[in-house]
Amino acid sequence: FDKNPIPDSREGIEEYIYSLCRWWRACKIDEEG
Repeated sequence: FDKNPIPDSREGIEEYIYSLCRWWRACKIDEEG
């Protein structure tokens, strides 16, 4: 997971949040097994 700085553009922020959610869900799935 790339910890890139939050972009200024709105589209960039939406993509950042989307990727963060995907990473979080994947992380939770890994924890649950």
